[in-house]
Amino acid sequence: MKALFYLIICLLTSCVSTHNRLEGLDYSSRLIEKAIRKSIPVKMKFIDEGRRELETQYFVRYGRQLKEARYEKIQARAKIKILGTSRPYHVQVEVPVYRAQAPRSVNKQFIEVGQDDRIAKIILARLKAYLTQSREESELIDGFRVF
Repeated sequence: MKALFYLIICLLTSCVSTHNRLEGLDYSSRLIEKAIRKSIPVKMKFIDEGRRELETQYFVRYGRQLKEARYEKIQARAKIKILGTSRPYHVQVEVPVYRAQAPRSVNKQFIEVGQDDRIAKIILARLKAYLTQSREESELIDGFRVF
């Protein structure tokens, strides 16, 4: 009975941690891209030609703050995908964490040691807040139009 309980808990927590995404975003892909750039305070670049996948520079987390990594032994990198061919879009965030194999070496080689779901949730919360704020501002302007 106890083993079954632990198995159920393990299955439930694994399902929650693999789906770091926002679904049903009824915004333009350009606005979603802008929101992603505003949500993450480190440099990022597109890794595909369709402008649907972004990847950040390496960063470290200090509380809820993300700062660009310099010489830290443990670093992370966010990979953001805008999924869907038309509205509503979905945004998926993965944050692999890397650790230096030889921390004292000049040329550090990093290996992936896991995923950080907390950072992914922080990014998704910022993205959702930015999109909600942009919608409220656009509705405020539309409220003044007579026709």
